[in-house]
Order: sequence, then C-alpha cells, then structure tokens
Amino acid sequence: MVQAFAVGIVMGISNLVPGVSAATMAFLLGIYARLMLALSNLFMGRISKKDLLLIALVAGGILIGLTGFAGLISRLLALFPHATYGTFCGLIIGGIPRFVKPLGRGNSKVVIWLLVGLGAVLLFSLVEASPSDEGAELLDRSVGKLAYDMAAGFFGAASLILPGLSGALVLLIMGVYERALNAISEFDLVILAFLGAGIIAGIVVMSLVMKKLLSNHRMNTTAFLTGLMIGSIPLLLKRVAFTENLPVFLIALIVATILSLALFKLSPAE
Repeated sequence: MVQAFAVGIVMGISNLVPGVSAATMAFLLGIYARLMLALSNLFMGRISKKDLLLIALVAGGILIGLTGFAGLISRLLALFPHATYGTFCGLIIGGIPRFVKPLGRGNSKVVIWLLVGLGAVLLFSLVEASPSDEGAELLDRSVGKLAYDMAAGFFGAASLILPGLSGALVLLIMGVYERALNAISEFDLVILAFLGAGIIAGIVVMSLVMKKLLSNHRMNTTAFLTGLMIGSIPLLLKRVAFTENLPVFLIALIVATILSLALFKLSPAE
C-alpha cells in the first residue's frame, strides 16, 4: 500500500507537466488495472475496505503531488525544460518493453489496437492550440467561467484514466491551464471546487468504461492503452525544443530509461 501512495504522488506531479499523463504513470508503475477495478466497484456500490484504502492512498498521493510540487514543477519547466522532459520521456521508453512483449503472444488484433491507440494520441496532438488566461481572467469567478472550468475538469480527467492523454495538455487546449495552475498555487477553493467536480464526474464515467473493457477485452484494451502510452512520447517532444540543448535532454533521457528498465525488472507486471 506504500506503493499506491507513492504512485499517487508521481501521478499528481506528472499531471502538472503538459504532455505527461498521470494514467501513464499508474500504468507504468503497475497499479492501473487494480485502480480501475477499485474505482468502478466504488461507483457501482460494491464497496470494500481494500478498494477504499487503495483509492484513498492514491488520491492522497495525487493531492500531495499536485499541491506540494506545483511551484517546483513550474520552476523546473522554466529553468530546466530539457532535463525535465527528457526524464519523463525516458521513464516511458523504459516501460515500453514490459507491455509490448506480452502482446506478442496475442493475435493480430492487438497490433491493430496498439496502432489505433498510437494514432488517437497523435491525432489529439494536432488540435492543440496555445491559448492562455491572462490578468484578471485567472481569478474570474463568473458562472460561465466556472462552468467551463467544470467541463475542462471533466475532459482533463481522461488523463487519470487513459495513458497517453495529459490532463495538463487538455487544459492547455481548452485554455485553462494557467488558470488551474494559479488556482492550485493560490489555493483558490472556488475554482478548485468546480475543476474538481468536473474531474470527479470524468473519473466516474471513464473508470466504469475502462473496467468493463479490461474485464471483457483485456488483451485488446491493454494493446490500445500501450499505444496511447507510446504515442505520448511525440507529444512530450513537441512540448520542448529538445534540439536546443540536446546533450542535457539525451543524458536525462538515457538515465531515466535505464532507471525505468531496472525498476520494471524488479517489479511484477499487472
């Protein structure tokens, strides 16, 4: 259970970085299927102490990751973007063999679903815009703005459920990333409440869907999720001009890849 809390912290931190998916971290670190099952059981009224403990530990870790590291991540992205993105790319690359190897024992459909997942993330990246809230809009609490925050939270919740989709990237596309980061840093309870309500609704809907897919079509669903995870790498590269400081980017990527490979060899797959 200590693992669940630690994974939650990593998920919270990763959700602060545009292009990095919290669900990818859960998938990589081996608790994704268990978390989806626990969430769906909770929302369907099948409550157990084991499920509640897992959810509470992950949620607590995410909260600490979000609130405790928002300022640090902002500084790292501003001062060391190449090393930061190189590290996340390496963590993902190091986990790919762990998930691709078992898929080779399936039928040809798994390759198709892997490519569908990969294509979905790449297609998603094409619609990215670069809007940002400025000035008073960061603190705007009008009904329309708060309703939009809730909608953004709902779609951003996909990052907690689908590997490869970044909640921060979704918020960037919808134009509320700066506002959300400011609300976290300033602890604006009103804005956070509406964002949180949307996130909770998104988690409920998506976790029920993913639990059913993992139960009835596990191999194809895992292939699709693996495709989403692999597709997140080009999105990360798009977030930073890595060629501007290629040595730093490559060093961070190689070190993180080696660390990721070592960790996954020591831990059992889901």
